[in-house]
Amino acid sequence: MDEKQDYYGERVRPVLDALRAEGVEVSDLENYRVRPQDAARALPVLRRALDEERFLAVAAAAAHAMAVPEVVDQVLPDLVRRFRGPLQGYHYAPTYDGPGDANDDMRFSLGSAISQLASPRTAATMLELAQERPLGYARSPVVEELRRTRDPAVRGLLVELLDDSTVAATAIAALRRLGHREALTAIRALHDAPDPEVRRQVRSVLRAWRAPASPSS
Repeated sequence: MDEKQDYYGERVRPVLDALRAEGVEVSDLENYRVRPQDAARALPVLRRALDEERFLAVAAAAAHAMAVPEVVDQVLPDLVRRFRGPLQGYHYAPTYDGPGDANDDMRFSLGSAISQLASPRTAATMLELAQERPLGYARSPVVEELRRTRDPAVRGLLVELLDDSTVAATAIAALRRLGHREALTAIRALHDAPDPEVRRQVRSVLRAWRAPASPSS
């Protein structure tokens, strides 16, 4: 076992032990998802882990473990509150020396967990979060899954988000999946955008819709 795995095991063990003490069957937090029949016992443990744990891998796993559609009313307010709130003190494994900001990555992980709850029932919350530009790139998973809300406002909102550099690439990909060809002009205008991922997504749309790079081509 390498040092990173050993550190993860050390930090996740109290959470697993607490879940097991409540009679919840769990072998690994990263692959665990709350079952509705376990919610009353498991959710307090996972909320406590989110409140107290600052090792990114464990905190993110706890957030995703909570994000189960069957218990959406119990978990969505908690996840949204944390997503919007200040995040401080998160860290990677001691052996990690790569780029990144663990606080930003935790917010992205919360956005990813929230996106798992996208449905017509949660449409209002998802649309609201997608428009909160100060949250930046962390909204990307929510923007990506807006289509699952089946809300008629989604297409218009995705077009509006094309001028937000933090989520423009995601919005383009979402418009392509929705087949919203009415957005072609707005998407085509980003053909020479500074962000290479935005340019890549524009080319993907043009190929998928068999459209020229410019209207006159």
